[in-house]
Amino acid sequence: MVVLHPLKVVITNLEDNLIMDLDAKKWPDAQTDDASSIYKVSVEFIELNTQALSSTSLIECALIDLQVIFLSAVLQLVPFSNVVYIERSDFRTKDSKDYYGLASSKSVLLRCASKFMLALL
Repeated sequence: MVVLHPLKVVITNLEDNLIMDLDAKKWPDAQTDDASSIYKVSVEFIELNTQALSSTSLIECALIDLQVIFLSAVLQLVPFSNVVYIERSDFRTKDSKDYYGLASSKSVLLRCASKFMLALL
């Protein structure tokens, strides 16, 4: 994740020294909630790249390894603390109906940290 024009935001109701690791998708369309999609992707990968294997046990081991590889390719751990940086363009002092960023009298969810909500007090 990159913030090109950072604006520092301090979350006042979160402990200063607390750092949590949150799961974040490495790309927006990655499906992490559907276990069958991981299986399907792994099976396709095996069919394309391990056709020479004839032993079922080797294919089963490869499938398990590919599931782990796929999950690590889809998810990354992102440290989360009481200090975050948002894009300057995601903040306005005056709110409007068509604006979905952080503004006075409005709360917003954070990407990859949807259980936390930012609100200006």
